[in-house]
Amino acid sequence: MGRNAVKMMLTALEAAEWTGLGTVTKFRRAVSRGEMPPPHTETRPQLWSRHAIEAALTPKTNDDNIDPRITAYEKRWGMR
Repeated sequence: MGRNAVKMMLTALEAAEWTGLGTVTKFRRAVSRGEMPPPHTETRPQLWSRHAIEAALTPKTNDDNIDPRITAYEKRWGMR
């Protein structure tokens, strides 16, 4: 691997460090709670996809660009 190469598959320790969770235990707890994706492989060592982790860390966007607070207000008052 070159100096600037990016690994696409990460061990639990690498994923924990990369996400900022710090420890394997905290990372595995996040996986069990569904906050992080499951391992990409069921082999040992388990490996996680960097792409799947990035997707889990990226905030979900509202495609129609509607403020959810306004939508909730409109639904409450029968406007929608």
